[in-house]
Amino acid sequence: MILNILPCPFCGNQDIEPSLYDDDCYEDAEGNTVYDVRMIMNCDRCGTHMIAAGSIADSMDGAEDAARARLIRRWNMRWNQNGANPHDLV
Repeated sequence: MILNILPCPFCGNQDIEPSLYDDDCYEDAEGNTVYDVRMIMNCDRCGTHMIAAGSIADSMDGAEDAARARLIRRWNMRWNQNGANPHDLV
C-alpha cells in the first residue's frame, strides 16, 4: 500500500520520507521473538519532525511496514485540518 505524504506545513517541503528511529527485539511471554520499531518523519529544511509510537510484529520487515504506515497516517492527520494553522495543536 502506498500512502501519500502531505508536505511540511511550515516550509512546503515535499521531499519527506519516514526513516528508522529505533528498533528493539525481544521475546514475548510465550517465547516468540517480536520486533518493535519506531520511525521518525523529519523535514530537513525547517526541522519539523514527528515520531510515531512503536509498531510490533513477528518480523523486522513487518514492524517497519506497520510503523511507516502508522507514521504517515499520523503526519497526514496532524496537518490535514481543513486549512488550520499548523502552529495550532490538534
